[in-house]
Amino acid sequence: MGAAGSVSRFGAVLEGEGGSPRVECQLKRHLSPAAVGRVIRALPLSGNAHRLAGAPGAIYIEAPVGAGAGRHRTRFAAGEIAFLAAGGGRICFFAEGCDAGAAMSPIGAITAGAGTILDARPGQALRFYAAGL
Repeated sequence: MGAAGSVSRFGAVLEGEGGSPRVECQLKRHLSPAAVGRVIRALPLSGNAHRLAGAPGAIYIEAPVGAGAGRHRTRFAAGEIAFLAAGGGRICFFAEGCDAGAAMSPIGAITAGAGTILDARPGQALRFYAAGL
């Protein structure tokens, strides 16, 4: 079972060094089963915050999990989480809606703290881990 107590939904947290940003998330297997499964098995992930080019309201961390693109799209709404397979793998967190300019697989949603994404500084150490740990 997932950290959220469900097989199809899995609770996770993105947290920055010093406690901000702190973003509570829910990964959803039905959105992209292969990508979500590989991300969950790779947790915890650590990396530096990067701004997504052309999307000032989005950050990503590198996630070398080896998952291919599932059902992909380029437009994302505020509060969505997506996986970008290109470039070795990246998990993107959207505080604002945008056209990402690259095909990504939606993998979940932000459930709390979406606004704190904008507090992340480029290069800041981030950790993405299962909720409850």
